[in-house]
Amino acid sequence: MSYTLPEFLAHAVALEQEAADRYLELADMMEAHRNDEVSSVFRDMVRYSEMHRDEIKARVGAIELPKLKSWQYRWS
Repeated sequence: MSYTLPEFLAHAVALEQEAADRYLELADMMEAHRNDEVSSVFRDMVRYSEMHRDEIKARVGAIELPKLKSWQYRWS
């Protein structure tokens, strides 16, 4: 399966955003169960995923990325 550069970058941004969203959910769940140490690890992971997402967006520059619908994601 081959991608154009804009498709690849759009998937990379989506992947990092999805990861950040899920890590935040896990952090909130761990906090609700008073497992603050693990919650803190997941919040760190949120920051890393957001940092990676932002770095990708910065590299995109003037390239117009396709707007992917959830059913258009190709993770493999």
